[in-house]
Amino acid sequence: GMVATRLGVRTYEHTPVLRITRYGDDVTGVLTARGEVRASAVVWAAGPWVQQLQPDGITVPLEVVRVGMLQTQPTSPAFPIMATSAAHLAERSTGRLVFEETFVQSAEGRLLIGSTFDRAGSLNPPLTADAAMQLIGAFHRRQPQLGLLGVTGLWAGLVGMTADQRPIIDKVGGLYVNVGHSAGAVTGP
Repeated sequence: GMVATRLGVRTYEHTPVLRITRYGDDVTGVLTARGEVRASAVVWAAGPWVQQLQPDGITVPLEVVRVGMLQTQPTSPAFPIMATSAAHLAERSTGRLVFEETFVQSAEGRLLIGSTFDRAGSLNPPLTADAAMQLIGAFHRRQPQLGLLGVTGLWAGLVGMTADQRPIIDKVGGLYVNVGHSAGAVTGP
């Protein structure tokens, strides 16, 4: 934020990076849709989009995983078991789809039910019908009396997951890489 700006860091919002630029083995910046941006150091912290570095000879062992969650309309906090951040956690696997049955109630009273982990294999973010069915099924199993509560969203996002679920923070091919934080902040350094 403001401290980085005072230190001379420039921020380019809504500016896709097309590739890294090099001088020999040294990374000298990035080529963006707006032109080249030179830098003394480049940190790649774009999760599963690390695959875009393969043409530059940088391969990072990261699998693309689609994570899904269901959100309901607000309700009163009458269900204390659902109000804690990890009240119930059960992992089920059905082929490529892994489901962690987690219920959280937000400060606004919305129930967040999740999470599905679908080995997407591509940068295609939409939630699958199978994942949506898992989320709705978990909701009905845990609190069938809330079946008339409105579903206001099915959310999906992409994360990069390593085989051991630990992040990769390293210098690879002249580039600083910080990816694979799919298991949350607790896996950070």
